[in-house]
Amino acid sequence: MQWRMSSAGIAILVGLVLMSPLAAPAPIVPAAFASHPVIYIDGDAGFTPANGVTGGSGIEGDPYVIEGWTIDPTVPPISGTWPVGSGIWIQNTRSSFVLRNVRVATTLTEVPYGTQALTLSNVSNAVLESVEVEKTARAVQLLASENVSLRGLDLHHNPWSGVSVLDSKQTSIRNSRILDGVDISGSSHVEVIDTGMNRGLGVGDSDQVVLEENFWIPDLDQRIPEGLSIRAGGATNVTIRGNGVAGAPIDQIWVGNSTEVLVEGNLLLGPSYGSGFRCSICISGSVETVVRQNTMQGEGILLAGDRLEHYLMNDISPDNLVGGLPIRFFRDCHDLQIGGIRVGQILIAFCSNVTLANLEFSGIAVPIQLAFVMGAHVSNVSVISSSQGIRAFRSKTLDIRENRFQTTFESVVLQWSDGVRIESNNVTSEEGTAFVFWGARDAAVAFNTVDAWRIAHLDESQNVTFHANDFVHFQYRAFVQDSSAIAWDSGYPGGGNFWSGYSGVDECSGPAQQDCGTPDGFGDTPVSIDAANADRYPLMNPWVPPQAVGELPQSSGLALVFAVVFSVLATAVGLGAFLKYRARPPRRVRVGGSPP
Repeated sequence: MQWRMSSAGIAILVGLVLMSPLAAPAPIVPAAFASHPVIYIDGDAGFTPANGVTGGSGIEGDPYVIEGWTIDPTVPPISGTWPVGSGIWIQNTRSSFVLRNVRVATTLTEVPYGTQALTLSNVSNAVLESVEVEKTARAVQLLASENVSLRGLDLHHNPWSGVSVLDSKQTSIRNSRILDGVDISGSSHVEVIDTGMNRGLGVGDSDQVVLEENFWIPDLDQRIPEGLSIRAGGATNVTIRGNGVAGAPIDQIWVGNSTEVLVEGNLLLGPSYGSGFRCSICISGSVETVVRQNTMQGEGILLAGDRLEHYLMNDISPDNLVGGLPIRFFRDCHDLQIGGIRVGQILIAFCSNVTLANLEFSGIAVPIQLAFVMGAHVSNVSVISSSQGIRAFRSKTLDIRENRFQTTFESVVLQWSDGVRIESNNVTSEEGTAFVFWGARDAAVAFNTVDAWRIAHLDESQNVTFHANDFVHFQYRAFVQDSSAIAWDSGYPGGGNFWSGYSGVDECSGPAQQDCGTPDGFGDTPVSIDAANADRYPLMNPWVPPQAVGELPQSSGLALVFAVVFSVLATAVGLGAFLKYRARPPRRVRVGGSPP
């Protein structure tokens, strides 16, 4: 039976399947099976009654039929050779055949290592229908086969894999319950439709693949394990449409290094926040990806990649919803102003002179994402329960101030960005890191209040200064690796930061703290970060907010920024591609009221 679901239908269905592990389409199998030894067929001549054939001639319209058997792959045949641990192995055939109403299972308490229920290798014109597999390492394998249809399967308690499709063409999987995962690799023209899943549904190095109207259900122990639910890596022309994913996977849909992928009309129900990094839809290093009409309970969309094309050559429409709010994606624009509106996420790529203000986000993995942005001011933004609060990639001249980050795993993340000032923000994160810098340059972190597990993580960064911050509580100060010119104070008499738990005294003054008898408000002994980093002038008391706003780190001006970015982008994507994107003037955009 075939059936299709609307988004509303998926919502109802997900609720039902969460209440019952048996809500997936169940195969129609006979009440009893006849026991049969393992079946090994090598070539068309192997289709014999001794190998379980019950009818048919092997031609189109009258296929060989193998049905009504129960097989234990751990019990060897009476005579002859066979692939050890296999229940049914059929290879090197061109005859049409149907395998139906068959059960392959072991009777052992623990699943034997290396057992594989059913393998089809170099076969064509085959149908597997109403097949149940239980307690084997691998359930069903298709190897270098063509025109194979699988429907009405019931696969469970097979810990290594449910269905593996390798180097095959024209494979159809429909109307089944597969609780052990599906992997498609090196294959083309494959579809997985109307199937109840529990583990991952993965596509790798394949093309012309359709994953449609599948849904995630609890296993027989009422669990949905964490992991990647639907993934496409190195794939081309993939459709991921109308699926319903529930439970607690890490990433519900992941698209990496792929081309021409459509992610449409999926319902993604997961936790709104968890320790570590999660996203409902992750698009990484891909181009020509279209994301539209998806509904997400939490987390939202992550758009990532190393090159400009990974951002400009993808489309994310505002009819995607997270937490009931639209996701807004802006690209190739200038004078973008967003403020005072309700929005689920904001993704900005290759824009200049951006202002974000008076916004609130909760339960979103990365609510604000900036990539190749030239000049941005982010203020009065509240972020609660997120994996990353603000994420900036290859962006320049950013001013992030007077924002609140609460229960964020990583509050401000800079990746290969420079000319950044992070000022007067409030960070609370018992399990996370306030500031994460990868390849950051020329950044200043000042006048912030931080209560976090770790204050900062710096890797391959240069010329970063922390001063006048109030570190009220922390488990670890910072991790610094492969970085240079990292300062934890602004010199004397500017001073350093306030560190809770600092046990030093203030009896001296001066750059070397050797003029004793005249305290200056700085501790006389440094606060050590590691062997190469220290705050030489720790504040004895919390900082007092300054009356005047400091300037951004020294910059040679916006014109030079544009010149440098032009050079970088022209090198990264090719001058022709860069000029293609700049052939039309960037758009001026204002969303909501005018930010202050």
